[in-house]
Amino acid sequence: MRYRGWLLDLDGTLVRGTRPLPGAGAFLDALRAAGAAFLILTNNATRTAAAVAGALTAAGLPVRPEEVLTSADVLAEMLARRYPGGRVLAIGEAGLYEPLRARGLRVVEAGADPAGPVDAVAVGLDRTLTYGKLTAALRALAAGVPFYATNCDLRLPGEDGWLPGNGSIVELLRVASGRTPRVVGKPRYPMLRAALRRLGLPRSAVALVGDNVLTDIAAGRRAGIDAYLVETGVPPAEGALRRYPPAGRVPNLEALRSLLTGP
Repeated sequence: MRYRGWLLDLDGTLVRGTRPLPGAGAFLDALRAAGAAFLILTNNATRTAAAVAGALTAAGLPVRPEEVLTSADVLAEMLARRYPGGRVLAIGEAGLYEPLRARGLRVVEAGADPAGPVDAVAVGLDRTLTYGKLTAALRALAAGVPFYATNCDLRLPGEDGWLPGNGSIVELLRVASGRTPRVVGKPRYPMLRAALRRLGLPRSAVALVGDNVLTDIAAGRRAGIDAYLVETGVPPAEGALRRYPPAGRVPNLEALRSLLTGP
């Protein structure tokens, strides 16, 4: 078998909204039959790994929570190392708050909790974003509090079209504050490093699959991992393809099944 481990993007690769994409179920079945390890990577920090696994299982793609890694998990691990027991001013949802709390950090919900000193500002996608939340985060950033973000995806695919991504919120705060965040999600290396550590495999034995050249394929190329592009999500710009050429380009996951039995 050419690869012993697989890193799979979620939105636009396995599912669109709540609907499985063509070949997704068969590909996961083939991975299990071949004895290959896999990990689903998602930049979307609105849901916990357990919630993502539950939603996939309900959609007909049985997955265990330990087979999912979110950008919020990676950020929570980083902040717990840097600020053990610290206070984090967070813009986000349960998918960000719960991993932070699970690692002993105290979450200060932007715009809701009493003001006070915090150790970091963490920004994840927030679908109930308010001006008050942005103001609280901006004031902390203006005071010099370290700035972190789960990801910088400007948009993400929904069932009926595009949705604003976390990158849109991060960009607003970046421009308003003049501060650049430390980002952990794809295409940045922290997420790939955490994924490789969890798989316990060298990068030469791992393949990455995704639909977005600027996040998924770029992440693989930067980490020295073979990255395959599936044409089920974000339409690639030719300039991006020239900058981050994939190891292969296929219509969907079904077309990659031959790599599970090849040399």
